[in-house]
Amino acid sequence: MTRYFFYALAILFFCGCSSTKPPKNSETQFTTRITSSGLKHFQIQLLPLETELRTIDTRNTRRRNGAPNAPTSERSTRRTESILVAQANMKIAETGYCKEGYWLLDKNLFGHSPLLRGECNDLATNIDRTQFPDTILRW
Repeated sequence: MTRYFFYALAILFFCGCSSTKPPKNSETQFTTRITSSGLKHFQIQLLPLETELRTIDTRNTRRRNGAPNAPTSERSTRRTESILVAQANMKIAETGYCKEGYWLLDKNLFGHSPLLRGECNDLATNIDRTQFPDTILRW
């Protein structure tokens, strides 16, 4: 049963990665956190590059000065979510962080740094604790 789950996950991963790459003007950040009880959490976030941040600041300044806010489209948020899920799957497969899959805890798809947070289905081992230090600053 578990083997079939991983086969299906691998197929979805390879199919999804081809069309869900992060935008050229951003990078992804994968951070981890292991609780004292052994729960393994992670966060994947799209971070705009420094030049993109300046563009965002300029747009926000214009909005505050009376220009109308452009509504975020549902299509855009779905695309952002699919990019983040694909990037999370790629990082988890690459690092081996969640050995038995994961489930999503939270998502924030708006703003200039959208993110997903998840929890692994397996508990941390001593090796996990040394290999994956706590890099999430605020949970």
